Amino acid sequence: MTSSYPLPTINSTWCNVPINGEYYHRDEIRKAAYTSNSESASEYFFNVTLVCEPDNPHSKSGKAISVRNGNDILGYIPSDVAKTYYPEIARICASGTFAETNARLWISGDLFSPDPRMDLSIALLDPGLNVPLNNPPLDGWGLIPYGKPIQVTKESDHFDVLQDYVPESGKGPLFVTLHKANLGAKNVRVGVEVRLDGERIGELTKASGEKMLPAIEHLDAQGLDAVCYATIQGSAIAAEVTLHLLRANEVDDESLNPEVAPLPQLVPFEPNPDDYSVPNAYISQRDDAAIKPSPEEKSFEHQTAAYVEPVVFATPVAGPPWEMLLSPDDSERATPFQRGYVRGQIGQHFPGNKAPRIDYATVNQCANILRYFDKSPDPLTQQGRGSNALWWTLMAVVFFLVALLSNIPVIGPVIAFIWVAVIIHHFVTRRGLKGPFGKQT
Repeated sequence: MTSSYPLPTINSTWCNVPINGEYYHRDEIRKAAYTSNSESASEYFFNVTLVCEPDNPHSKSGKAISVRNGNDILGYIPSDVAKTYYPEIARICASGTFAETNARLWISGDLFSPDPRMDLSIALLDPGLNVPLNNPPLDGWGLIPYGKPIQVTKESDHFDVLQDYVPESGKGPLFVTLHKANLGAKNVRVGVEVRLDGERIGELTKASGEKMLPAIEHLDAQGLDAVCYATIQGSAIAAEVTLHLLRANEVDDESLNPEVAPLPQLVPFEPNPDDYSVPNAYISQRDDAAIKPSPEEKSFEHQTAAYVEPVVFATPVAGPPWEMLLSPDDSERATPFQRGYVRGQIGQHFPGNKAPRIDYATVNQCANILRYFDKSPDPLTQQGRGSNALWWTLMAVVFFLVALLSNIPVIGPVIAFIWVAVIIHHFVTRRGLKGPFGKQT
């Protein structure tokens, strides 16, 4: 696959299409949210990709669209909604890339609790308006971000060009280029000319042109054509074009120094989406060895898009997200009392009631682990668990007792040997801890 194909969005936080199936992909969603660096503890924003799954065995229509973070499935666009967006997303997938858009996660409770309420939504314009019918230039252009509409004028003079772009639905998106030009036959003025695949299709009014000329000139100085989104609406006898773009005074520094040709070329538009050669992309989520009924009150058919089977894995799914739970932070290293308390509380979730060693865990990491398993972190600072002085006092008492017992004939040396062996084994095996369980730098 080539680089992704970012879709136009209203802004970075606008997300309007709810996603189904979050319950069945909680760990994958946690991973996406945790790495998003969002400031809020209940709202997270990150990018996702949309992948058509024509081979999904649970989709009656064959129009399933999964929402993914890398290779992780986060959920599915509801089946009735997916049908309306499938033609556009299928064209992108048939072109060897993925559609990319913004996602918003709202969560009730803590991100690491085992059964939080998660509401995931993504940003999509109305069906049929997300992927322009034509391709942008091959190279040498910069994209002006999607924004409020500006009406193009004098389109009627260029209907011979526009008539070939009016879709069967009567309305569709386009890429157009904006150019600084001398306009008018008698009273010549400098304004903005609008071109479609190199052909003039109209111009902006004087007032609108003045709002856009600084951005166009800025891109031109970098050797780039200014490209923006537009919408064509028409019939067999007339057509109108509306631009959708930020004004020059609304464009940020990143957009003023854009990536050159940021979007890949797509296969030609097909009126019938079944004519696209969409690759199979379904990933099975089922593991018959660990089936557990959903604790949700809603039926599976109402709670998900019916694109994943009504199966849930017992917590934790494929093990807790240790990379996230043990992510380095600035809190103090947890005392042995605190680490032992955490392991004792979560041991029931592991084979033999034996939780992994967390010798290098910090206080905040211990709290995250307890929250993930729906346990309160408050006891970590209660009953002396946070006291290193108390721990070393206890160790001194134990050492003194072992020293006394070692004087007992026969059994005394054995007790001392076992105690020393346990201490040595602890430190030797601790050096072998790998990954997030090892020493943190």
